[in-house]
Amino acid sequence: MNQISINGIRLGRKMVHARQYAIPEERTAPLYQILSRHRVNMVCAGLHNMNATQAFSCCLEAKHREKAARIMGCSPDLPDVCMVSIYPHHGNRQVPGTLLRMLGQAGIKFVHLVSSHAMVCVVIETRDQDRVISLLESAFDLPPSHTPYYQEIEENLSRFLQKYPETRAFYVEEKIKTYGIGLFPGLDLHHTRCTGSELADAGENMAGVARLDKKFYFVSALPGPKDLYDLFLLTDPDTAGTPAMTADFINFHGPHFGDRYKILGTAMDCLATECVPVILVGCTGASISLVVPAGRGQDAQNALASGFESP
Repeated sequence: MNQISINGIRLGRKMVHARQYAIPEERTAPLYQILSRHRVNMVCAGLHNMNATQAFSCCLEAKHREKAARIMGCSPDLPDVCMVSIYPHHGNRQVPGTLLRMLGQAGIKFVHLVSSHAMVCVVIETRDQDRVISLLESAFDLPPSHTPYYQEIEENLSRFLQKYPETRAFYVEEKIKTYGIGLFPGLDLHHTRCTGSELADAGENMAGVARLDKKFYFVSALPGPKDLYDLFLLTDPDTAGTPAMTADFINFHGPHFGDRYKILGTAMDCLATECVPVILVGCTGASISLVVPAGRGQDAQNALASGFESP
């Protein structure tokens, strides 16, 4: 099989993973709101909200392990994870499907997979880091000078704060600045539920749809109870395969999205105020992706204007 050309990869380490499944009837506060209230930043996050169930996943810097466990009321043994970000070459849409197939064939479980405007990110347990890097080298054609970039979150931030101590102040904008909020209506949302042993076939099918598709917009995958994975692929309409439903897609980027918790919480609050339901959410890098029911995209875009500023 020919290797798929990509622009490179980045490895973010020293993180822990936290999750929350279906919110009970007594309406327990969503985890992203709890973390936001205690000012715990999320490096990436994702939300699935379909069929009366809700699954939320996020990565936190390892230094927040005990604090996060305390406010979540759980054991401090949150799993150690790392995030591998893959930068597709010329937007090659086969990357997420190939990645899922590769992980399935190797029997490597992941805790989160999500795409943004520029990259596809997979969160794995730290113990599988070297195996995944080796698999990436076999499946993807990296630039000749490429070596994985190890993003040491804590060390980089510590050195920055030592040089610029005034940046320790907690800064809150009246409105969060963005480069613009894009709306893509009437897309096909494909949904697959499979076991870990079926993950390779599901990835192969996803890559096949991507090859035939006009455009690939968003992918999100989360494991759930009983070793079941929920995979979502958002494409242009009239593609191969039967979509689960038609949906609208909102995507925006910002120049300083380090306060991930505030951005996600603000977006969800804006949509809740206007009663716009949310199907999927993905937050990684400097991108926020929102999938809402067909016909509600314009409502969502208008609602976000109360919390976000566009050029």
